[in-house]
Amino acid sequence: MEIVLYNTVAIVTGMLVTREKKEKERHLNTARSLEKSLVELKQTKQDLLQAEKLSAIGQLSAGLAHEIRNPLSSIKGAVNILAVDYPPEHKKHRMLKVLDCEADRLNKVLTAFLSFAKPQPLQSTRINLINKVEEVIGLLKMQAVSANIEIIRDFADSPPLIKLDEGQMGRVFLNIMLNAMQAMPDGGKLTVSIKKAILDKKEGLQLNIGDTGCGIKPEDMSDIFNPFFTTKSNGTGLGLAICYRIIKEHQGNIKITSRPQQGTLVSLWIPIES
Repeated sequence: MEIVLYNTVAIVTGMLVTREKKEKERHLNTARSLEKSLVELKQTKQDLLQAEKLSAIGQLSAGLAHEIRNPLSSIKGAVNILAVDYPPEHKKHRMLKVLDCEADRLNKVLTAFLSFAKPQPLQSTRINLINKVEEVIGLLKMQAVSANIEIIRDFADSPPLIKLDEGQMGRVFLNIMLNAMQAMPDGGKLTVSIKKAILDKKEGLQLNIGDTGCGIKPEDMSDIFNPFFTTKSNGTGLGLAICYRIIKEHQGNIKITSRPQQGTLVSLWIPIES
């Protein structure tokens, strides 16, 4: 009788322990799910705030750019007419040349403003990402050699074709690589890698662009995607803001990590089906 009672107690105890373990596991899974949802909610809120900010500043930029561009065209035309009256060695001709160059520089800034303010619809096609990245590297090859920058490639074997706007995404790659090279005035290493990656259960390709340059100050990290924020003396502050917008339009993700005096790593994730 005691044996039967003992076995009954053991069975009931085992069932209770098993049930407690399952309940504990269920609560842990719920907690993990809530934590993940909270992180996603915070990211969504951040993306929405950034999108609203980009939209508002974009509309303002468009108006300002148009108001400035019209008189700028008149100034440039007048400079070209006046330059004819003075030979190249004349002091006034040189001053007019400076004015013409400054007008071109201002026009370049206005073009960046308009590009930011009026994004073009995506014209997506399937491309080989390695070929596109190699094309951009080719544009920077001579500049890298003269700056004593070594370009290191680490590409996955035969990555799948990816659907994206080749023109707009090419601008993103070029902008980020130029930023990396400008962060290494004394030379260094520019590392470019491509690999398959999963993000939010979606298949994609991750492009990492890293440098061994001056890095970004911790206090500047929260502002790097904000329009008109720049630490460069001749920068517009629109480069990364435009890159951010283009990546998001492709349903992708951009992440930047940096350490002062050690370098910066920019990670771009692009879904295979965007």
